[in-house]
Amino acid sequence: MLKIILSDGSQFELTLNQGPFRNFLLRAYKHLQHIDIPKNTKSELFFTKNQQDQFKQVRQDSVTEIVKLGKELFDLHVNEDQLINQTYLNNLHYYYEDNYSKTSYNRNWLVFHDLIHKFELLNKPYREIINSFLCYYLIDYEDLDGKLHYTVNNRTILEQSVINFEKGYCYLIWQELGKTPMQYWRDGYDYIDVDHFLNIAKPLTYLKPVLCFSLNDFKYKINQTELDQFNKWFEPLKTIWMKRYNIDKIYFNEIQSLNHYHQGPKFKIGILDNFEIFNQKLKDGIVPIKVTL
Repeated sequence: MLKIILSDGSQFELTLNQGPFRNFLLRAYKHLQHIDIPKNTKSELFFTKNQQDQFKQVRQDSVTEIVKLGKELFDLHVNEDQLINQTYLNNLHYYYEDNYSKTSYNRNWLVFHDLIHKFELLNKPYREIINSFLCYYLIDYEDLDGKLHYTVNNRTILEQSVINFEKGYCYLIWQELGKTPMQYWRDGYDYIDVDHFLNIAKPLTYLKPVLCFSLNDFKYKINQTELDQFNKWFEPLKTIWMKRYNIDKIYFNEIQSLNHYHQGPKFKIGILDNFEIFNQKLKDGIVPIKVTL
């Protein structure tokens, strides 16, 4: 069991399922319980009242931050007018890939990378954004987790994965530094650049101790026409991709994507007590600050 402590001092118990992830989470939070949860960058778009006003403010704050970081990190002028253009965002991702590993560690690289993906969602229709973010809340220690990761050595574990959310449950979710093959395709990259595809499109190799709480039921609706288009695109890349990552079977859950915030497999790990109270507190701006054993 894990205890989720909120900013008003209230506590909620997360009962963990028996299974391969239980011991991993208990070991990870034996260490992480001593660290405050950092500002939640991935769930800050949890809109409550005045949603459209908050949306505009979040977008403007994100523009200001990515322009500032572009200048600081690699003296790049980020054109804020082009942040609605997926091709431009792809190019920013190229800058990130080409530069982040060549410099000394700077946590702002992770923030810059996350902002690129944020704009990829912010550019979607307003209702799609709302539906995406109102369905879950993340507790993520980001780089503070000290590589407390679950390495996926037995890929049959993917048979236990799901792609939908059930309200009130907690999940481990896909956290690769990259994209699923389908998300790579969605973003309009030219697959002729095979090396780039192989570097960015990842299978499931590890999981982080990120707790993903499902706030609403969310059902992945498969568009068969879209799926057929993706399969046609992916077919000539499939064999070389499997060889690159030394995998002998592809599971649909690990290659699929609806958008950047709904891609890859999910694993149900437990259920939260008093969920409705927890959910209401989030809506009131009362957020998790610590997780303890």
